[in-house]
Amino acid sequence: MAHGRSPHRRPPVARVGALFRLRRHAPRRYRRCVGGPGMTDRSFRVVPVRRADFGPSQSGAEIVCGRCRERDQVVNSTALRNLPPAMAAQRFRAAGWRVGSRDRDDRCPKCVERETPARKEFPMVVVKDKPAAPKALSEDAILGRKVVYDALFANLDVKEKRYLPGWSDEKVATAAAMSVAFVKAFREANFFAIAEDVPPAAMTSFRAALAGDLDALQKAAQRVAAASSALQAAERDLVAVEGIFAARVKAFDTLIGKGA
Repeated sequence: MAHGRSPHRRPPVARVGALFRLRRHAPRRYRRCVGGPGMTDRSFRVVPVRRADFGPSQSGAEIVCGRCRERDQVVNSTALRNLPPAMAAQRFRAAGWRVGSRDRDDRCPKCVERETPARKEFPMVVVKDKPAAPKALSEDAILGRKVVYDALFANLDVKEKRYLPGWSDEKVATAAAMSVAFVKAFREANFFAIAEDVPPAAMTSFRAALAGDLDALQKAAQRVAAASSALQAAERDLVAVEGIFAARVKAFDTLIGKGA
């Protein structure tokens, strides 16, 4: 007797063979994939599975959804007679099933999706950097801005939106010892933009067009006056002809009356 083993104890290989023979001769409804590491209390039904419509059948494991009774099978591709439960559970999980510790806890992929609470989407929060604090102005910069403001206030025509004669951004910049670009930006930000003058060429063309229109208007008025005079003369002639015609008709009536 080696290592203290009993001579009557059956070797492990013989016990495994006896277990397979027991399953082989048991009724089909009692054949189960039982055992396996971590799943000693779980089993899957052994069913014949066909990979093709008219092909040979192979043993496989079947799982049934405990909620909607949906079924699914996996083929035993191992050299063992029955697929180990741990491997069957792994394949079912890969197909989207939730494998429970009991048959009624199994869920198909659709039921898993229905039972899984919807993930709440939270809006993305964008953290904006705080704007940097404005840089403190020096005393000279403050005085320069005051001079610019006073010069603009005193020499801008608010109604016409332009400088008074003799003033411009350049002159204000010279008086305040500031740049012309700064004076222009300061004026547009605190007062208004200067109305642009009409180009001389455009003004000349506009004046010529106005003169032409005025001349045409005068000629049309003259033609209207001439036509009015002619109309008045024609009206006078018409009145005279009507008088002559009436006198002739009257004389004709008198002549007819005497003859009668």
